[in-house]
Amino acid sequence: MSARTGIGTTITFGTSSFTALVRNYNDLGVDRAILDVTHMGSSVAASTFNGNASGVFREKSPGKLFGIKDMSIDILFDPDTVPPVDEAVETITLQFLPDTGQSTGASFAFSGFISEISAAVPYDDLCTATITLAATGEPTWTAGAV
Repeated sequence: MSARTGIGTTITFGTSSFTALVRNYNDLGVDRAILDVTHMGSSVAASTFNGNASGVFREKSPGKLFGIKDMSIDILFDPDTVPPVDEAVETITLQFLPDTGQSTGASFAFSGFISEISAAVPYDDLCTATITLAATGEPTWTAGAV
């Protein structure tokens, strides 16, 4: 495994064909439900924490439901190309540059839509926007290929 930068990563919207110059992705990942299974009969016998007698520690179990986290993306904002916040669910793909020795880079694809956009238009600097993506279903991680 090598250290990587995000330079060259692109985003593609399959149906609307929206593209953007991406500056940053946040919260790229999947979460899983945590079930609190503590009950009235949970053991209190001689549990200690930091050498002190304590009460009952919660009991937790992994849930069966997973979800793609809502993802925020910082882009350079072009007011002539407004992000498709009014579109239906479409395939969204993040494509990474190939690592040394690879012919294609890794990719992360999922079904989703833009749920929010917030633009900043400063006096004398780049126009930027933050897009929030909501995902549905199971994502596809594809490793880069040699």
